[in-house]
Amino acid sequence: VNRFTNGDIRIMFFGQETNSWYNHIESRVNLLQNCYDEFFTNGYCYSYGGQFWNGVNKLKSLIEKEYQTKKVTTIWNNIIKIGKANKLGKGEKGRPDNAILEIERKYFNIIQSEIEILNPNIIIFFTGPNYDDILKDIFIDIKGDKISDFTERQLKKINISNHCIAYRTYHPNFLYRNGIDNYFNAIITDIQKTLTTGK
Repeated sequence: VNRFTNGDIRIMFFGQETNSWYNHIESRVNLLQNCYDEFFTNGYCYSYGGQFWNGVNKLKSLIEKEYQTKKVTTIWNNIIKIGKANKLGKGEKGRPDNAILEIERKYFNIIQSEIEILNPNIIIFFTGPNYDDILKDIFIDIKGDKISDFTERQLKKINISNHCIAYRTYHPNFLYRNGIDNYFNAIITDIQKTLTTGK
């Protein structure tokens, strides 16, 4: 956590859901933390493969290039914390059903607290428009504005708090097939404008 909070530019990246990540019966906090450290903090995620991590690394590198005198730190999160499971309890990929989402809303609604504790100044939701209902559950008064020539469905700047800039766009798997550079350039241009003008 200290590695992240000591950054000048602190970016929290959100994916969609766990997709059976760390699908172990024994899930003590220290085991999860060690697994997270090995996978993300130590940088293994970038050699792991997959378009999500390629997208995170690409946008992080572009921001580092733009702000070479600043220390850029990142942290990874998911908008849905409890994964999908089949009838045998084995983890599966994809969005879990509404019963699981309701359990999470009731007993594990912690994202606002995570943001408050970690204090990112930029948040990127790689969640796509089909997860906007989840964002609205978490951030009740969420508002969004389209950026540049994109529709709100494609890319929007969202107001979730007074202390950070937040954007919601598609998952990198989609972006890599549909002009990822255009999306990322628009995000960086807006970050520059916001950090300069405060708007």
